[in-house]
Amino acid sequence: MLQGLMACCRNKLDANGLTAVLAFGLLVGWVVSLLYEGPLLYSLALGKGVDGGVIDAANLLLLAVGLLAAIPVAVASPEACRRLLLGAAAACFAGTLLLPVLPGPYLYGLFPLLSLLAGASMAAWGHLLKSAVPRPGRPLIAPLAMTLACLVLTPAHALTALVAPHWGFALAISALAGYCLLLSRLRVPARTACPPELDAPGYVLRHFLVLYLSIFLITMNAGFMFQAVYPLFARHLVLSSLYTNAPYVAAVLVCAAFPGFKRLQTLYAGLALWGLSLILLTNLDQSVPSFLAVITGMLFAAGLFDYFWWSIFTTDLDSVKNPATLVGSILAATILGSLTGGQLTNLLASGGMLPFDMAQWGLIAILANMVLIGAVNRRLAPILVNQQFLEEDQGPSAEELRLGMIREKLSPREMDVFLLLRDGCANKDICDSLHISINTVKTHNRRIFAKLGLRDRAELQQQFPPTRLPN
Repeated sequence: MLQGLMACCRNKLDANGLTAVLAFGLLVGWVVSLLYEGPLLYSLALGKGVDGGVIDAANLLLLAVGLLAAIPVAVASPEACRRLLLGAAAACFAGTLLLPVLPGPYLYGLFPLLSLLAGASMAAWGHLLKSAVPRPGRPLIAPLAMTLACLVLTPAHALTALVAPHWGFALAISALAGYCLLLSRLRVPARTACPPELDAPGYVLRHFLVLYLSIFLITMNAGFMFQAVYPLFARHLVLSSLYTNAPYVAAVLVCAAFPGFKRLQTLYAGLALWGLSLILLTNLDQSVPSFLAVITGMLFAAGLFDYFWWSIFTTDLDSVKNPATLVGSILAATILGSLTGGQLTNLLASGGMLPFDMAQWGLIAILANMVLIGAVNRRLAPILVNQQFLEEDQGPSAEELRLGMIREKLSPREMDVFLLLRDGCANKDICDSLHISINTVKTHNRRIFAKLGLRDRAELQQQFPPTRLPN
């Protein structure tokens, strides 16, 4: 599967697009290994004599705030966005270096501040992913970035738990340093290829509210897993540190290896697998086989659903006017769900409820999602044209049929130019977006007009108006 993924990268991603994907993956890797729930955060807090649980909850809340706060910020160009992100990255690097040396009480302020900057940075990356990664390569963003993040997370947590916290911290800050380096080398247009517009108030909520609700309920189970399930198997420290992300990565790679697979049924299977894991939790002991059975099912299902959400905000960046909208809102929904699930678990545990009893509430959330997934499919399948998980009930639309006929006439690169021409982009904007020369663009234009029997771009835009998500 890895060999197939690498071969696909060589075919669909240029060096600059790969740089963008790897940089984004390292940013996420730093976030989940240091700021998100895990042994590194709690070890740093314990060493300073402060409450890691309070910091963890504050981090999750500020991550979500940062993700949402970056959405309404209009950027002048992708290059301006990149420079802002470089400034934020430098601030995060300096702040991370201060974590081991500052007195304990300062961690209550510094950790949430880093989380706020990290959340805003991840949402703003929608602009860079859209401008730096060509359309054919966007389906690779999710598997590459998610796998790279896990390759940072797993050894960082293992080193923290099994060797010493400072080794895990060194790996986390190395990931952040790598992110800064790649971001400094990334090339994006100095001016916007298609000027970003802010979406109208309520624009995304009307179309994606049912998706956010589904994400929220599923990730509440993830919060339960962090706060209740892992502690049950705390004695299996080595196995827990080294194995827990393996099923998650396996799910991601399986999805990436079979892009043509009917995945709507996969989502239902993922819900069933998570429900089965909760049932096993209530009936098994705390032995190694029980740990493997429960954690494998939960983490494999979590990988399926994370890949589903990530594939929406990476492959369908053109479905909204502001690309930060999908990245910020979807990731914020996942974090708020995890935060709510974790806090609710702690509240119920303080009242004397056992994890086995809490699992019943998790099953209710799974059953609710069985209904919601169908609603998500009906709502989003007609408008997310690049989404492979969702399936339309009807046959292809007239617009899809026309585009299919055009793809048969044009080369892949000519199709990229055609879509940008249809969206009203000028020749210079196409150069910046596809990283090709102005003469190459003009040659593609002439060939497109000839193959489609068109006089000029005005006739092209008249016959093929740009497709936007309706306001």
